[in-house]
Amino acid sequence: MQPVNFRKVCRTERYEIPRGQRLRGLCYDDNRLYCVERWTTESSLFYLTLYEIGAHELNLLDTVALGHDLWYCRPRGYTQTHVILPCREGVRVYHYDDRHLVVARELKCVREAWGVAVKDMDSVFVCDSDSKCVCLVNMDTDTITRRLQKPRQVRNEIPWHLAVLKDTVLVCYGENALVTYSNYGRASGHVIETISELVQVSSVTTDNHSNFLVTEYGSGCVFVIDERGKLQTKVDSKNWGLRDCGVAQSQLWLGYDDGHIDVMTSE
Repeated sequence: MQPVNFRKVCRTERYEIPRGQRLRGLCYDDNRLYCVERWTTESSLFYLTLYEIGAHELNLLDTVALGHDLWYCRPRGYTQTHVILPCREGVRVYHYDDRHLVVARELKCVREAWGVAVKDMDSVFVCDSDSKCVCLVNMDTDTITRRLQKPRQVRNEIPWHLAVLKDTVLVCYGENALVTYSNYGRASGHVIETISELVQVSSVTTDNHSNFLVTEYGSGCVFVIDERGKLQTKVDSKNWGLRDCGVAQSQLWLGYDDGHIDVMTSE
């Protein structure tokens, strides 16, 4: 897979979520797109919807209700055919069986999960808003094996978003406090203090070239950060309300609150 060259975007395509839904998160998987949506007719009820990506439109495959008030729910790839996401009562893994989205696995040891990132096939990191820390969860036993403690200088108490890159975990506490943990969280957290433009982080994920991608809601920018926490570059989408992003092949997928998705293709 070729890395995305964020400095050389040659074209941008646009997709619209059908029925005017509000988009909360997205995850690209083998010409399909998983989206977490808030339906405008039911303001606090959230859905996981799977689309097949057509030439100029998104074709609905299936949708399933997730629950209420899942404001920080972002889907993330677990395997090539499974997606994992946090819910109010734990963490769920969904699979599409060519007809319906079905729950393949469910974790209950973290009750107030706000964010999730896959470490490997056997374990995931979860933002636990109840205990106000990041937990490493064994998926086979559904038990917490490690807790990552917040550095004292970080005032925001609750971890909202996170991602894993090699052995480094990047966590966003509150709206904009970024902390990196090396060695899968065995080391103490290091606070990133060099990105003054971050006001309201809306998601954290990774690309295919050893970088973290941090989206900023208000400015619509994606900040590209290496595993040491150093800012590499910034992609300005010039659109307000950026909720989530993802990388697939040579494309950067950007999902917005109003339900549209921009796909930036690099050279």
